[in-house]
Amino acid sequence: MEQVSEYEYRVSPGEKVSIEVTPVGTGPTVTASQSPGGIQQVGNPNRPTFEFKIGDKEVPGKYHFAKIDCMFLPGSANDAKFDIRLTGSNGGDYQAPTITKDSPRKDPNFTFIIRAVGPQGAGTPPNG
Repeated sequence: MEQVSEYEYRVSPGEKVSIEVTPVGTGPTVTASQSPGGIQQVGNPNRPTFEFKIGDKEVPGKYHFAKIDCMFLPGSANDAKFDIRLTGSNGGDYQAPTITKDSPRKDPNFTFIIRAVGPQGAGTPPNG
C-alpha cells in the first residue's frame, strides 16, 4: 500500500488492508463499512481493527472505499481522541489524521485505488 494523500491510498490486487483504531480517553465505540465487499472486525475489541482484502483479479484504476465512524461516549474527557493507523499486507504503515471531539467530522472516508502490477509483481500506479 502506498499513501497518495491523508485519505487516499494505492493498493495491489490481492492485498489485505488493516485499519486499526485506538481510542484514548473514550471507549471503543467505532464502526466500519467498506465497498465493494465487506469488512471484518478482528483482534482486541478494545482496539478495534478492521480488515478487508482486495480481490486477486481487480482491475487497475478501480476504487474501494472504507468509512470509519468514531463515537465519543458521554462524559469522555475533552482531550479524548481516536488514533487511526492503516497498513497493507504488501507494505505500508500510515497514521491517518486523529479524530478528536473538536474534529468537524467523526467519520473519515478512505479511498483505495487499485494499481497495476508490473512484470516483477511490484505494484505500479495505473498511469506510471
